[in-house]
Amino acid sequence: MKHPRDAPATGCAQRFFCRALPCTLLALCNGAAASPTGSQPPVEIGAQTRELAAYQQALDDAIAERGPYSPGLEETYQGFGRYLQQAGRHEDALAILRKAQHLERVNHGIHSAAQIPVLRSMIASYRATGQVEATTDTHRELLRLTDRGLGTDDPARIGLLHDAARWHLAAHRFDADERRLAHLQAAQDLLGRAWSLAQPPAVDTATRVALLRDQALLHYQVLRDRDIRSRAPQVPAGYRLINEAPGTGMRALTASVRQGRELLEARIALLERESPTATAELRHARLDVADWELLFGALESAMQAYRALLAEGPDAALLFAAPSPALSARADGSPGLAARVRLDVSAKGQPDDIELLDSTPFSDPELRHRILRAVRETRFRPAFAAGAPVAATGAVIAFPLAD
Repeated sequence: MKHPRDAPATGCAQRFFCRALPCTLLALCNGAAASPTGSQPPVEIGAQTRELAAYQQALDDAIAERGPYSPGLEETYQGFGRYLQQAGRHEDALAILRKAQHLERVNHGIHSAAQIPVLRSMIASYRATGQVEATTDTHRELLRLTDRGLGTDDPARIGLLHDAARWHLAAHRFDADERRLAHLQAAQDLLGRAWSLAQPPAVDTATRVALLRDQALLHYQVLRDRDIRSRAPQVPAGYRLINEAPGTGMRALTASVRQGRELLEARIALLERESPTATAELRHARLDVADWELLFGALESAMQAYRALLAEGPDAALLFAAPSPALSARADGSPGLAARVRLDVSAKGQPDDIELLDSTPFSDPELRHRILRAVRETRFRPAFAAGAPVAATGAVIAFPLAD
């Protein structure tokens, strides 16, 4: 039972907690989210209000009993932040997660590795709301903490390095022109560091398979950039490879069609040796090789490989039911952060008449422009019907922006 002297502290705790919340969240916490017509809110809103109130009560109780900076309170904030993320309330989640990070710093030190989980949660919300610079900066902060808090050979670093590399591979596609090269440089560095740590028996097959794929994807993005720039009448300032801008201090980006394909083939060989029963993974790995052929103009070879996959049965046929960006979805075939677009795709995989359907979280005009640019620059695996590639008109797809 609480001592009576704790009663005033509860009010102080509630004020302390409420200062961390946006007004819209406070309205829900207080049960004030009424419908515009004054009618009863839907059942879902009532359930959400009760959940929010439960988290508020847990925080109030913890603060009243142990103080606003007590060890362990940050875990309650993180749980609240994850709940808000699941509810799609990412801005509210970020406000709570920043409070959790502050408490981690107070209790464990400004460079403590205890911040890693909360920073990863913050990255998820920044990505979900299309905040490119904030996501990039938080990845950098996370890696700085990793460098301080984990040994140089610690396998736990691999996942953090790989996550950051995948972000840079994605952000390169839809960030501002002057920052696109920096993303490729960062991805090359991070993937190299992750691969050097990912040697048996330190890591499992799945980790090495994923790293092989993303190293191949880096080769493709560098090669595609070279092609785009060679056809562009003007190159944006700051968007050049090192051999075209001497003295910048940046390493050269090397890539080749052959090396990229070899990485994808090495991935298949590793799966066949270590995970021969992983039918779906092997199918996606073979699909990536076929996509590689399509991306570099070997159209007949690509179509032949697609038909071979189609013959594997109904599950494989689902991969060709609608157009899909070649080599850009995750290895399991599902997108991470994605934007809904409507477009036409030719039987050769070329996009046209592109329309971005989502208004949120992609409301910023510049971001919308970059997403459309990324779609225009993408080659698509065409849909198939009766064993042959077909054009698709007005197809609606989830275009992947980040895994």
